[in-house]
Amino acid sequence: MIEDRSIAASVDLGAEAAAGAPGAAAAGRTRWFVLGALCLLLLVLPLGRSVIGPYNYVLQLLTITLMWIAMTSSWNIIGGFASYISLGHGVFMGIGGYTSGLLLVHYGLSPFLTAVLGGLAAVAVGALAGLITLRTRGPAFIITTIALLLMFRLWFDNWEVLGGSNGLTLPLPPFSVDWLRAPFYYAMLLTAAGAVYLSYRVAHSKFGLGLRAIAQDETKAEVSGVPTRMYKVLAFALSAFFVGVAGA
Repeated sequence: MIEDRSIAASVDLGAEAAAGAPGAAAAGRTRWFVLGALCLLLLVLPLGRSVIGPYNYVLQLLTITLMWIAMTSSWNIIGGFASYISLGHGVFMGIGGYTSGLLLVHYGLSPFLTAVLGGLAAVAVGALAGLITLRTRGPAFIITTIALLLMFRLWFDNWEVLGGSNGLTLPLPPFSVDWLRAPFYYAMLLTAAGAVYLSYRVAHSKFGLGLRAIAQDETKAEVSGVPTRMYKVLAFALSAFFVGVAGA
């Protein structure tokens, strides 16, 4: 009798799972449809100049929104997955901006071409800074990232190569006034998409699992074989990339 009941229960569970499968598939299709429609809308939005009233204002607002999406998605790798709260990521935005700005001023290279170099410069600084700051944990780590931010701010303000406190004087972009915001909008849209994709890939990887283990209990994660030191530095460096690109 017990065996018969077990078989009946298994059959019922299988039937429930089979009944729920079409609903889950439909929900998945709906989600992808909505996502695709949103992406299409974002792609064609700058073309609707005659439809949008304050055109440049709307594009500027969307560009800033996409910039913050890129930065927060990138920051999430260290602050969300590993739970190491960094308040100094503005440094990487400045590094990306100054890298791209110097290449524009001295070599005439467009920021649209050198943004990746700004991101790589931010990654290099992030790796070096991570080797130092990630020796601490908790509130001590937060304080060290604030110190990092203040240190670089003093450096930026007093280094004449970067223009000191006045910054760099950049030439005006060679675009029509009517379409001035559109190239920056598309560049930031691509940056935001890349940052979200990177965060997604990290979340669904062995590396991301290790970061979540560090967030739960770093000591136990290390005892379990997770290379916590390497993972933290790598996460800190990766989280700097798209922040630097956004700054460029």
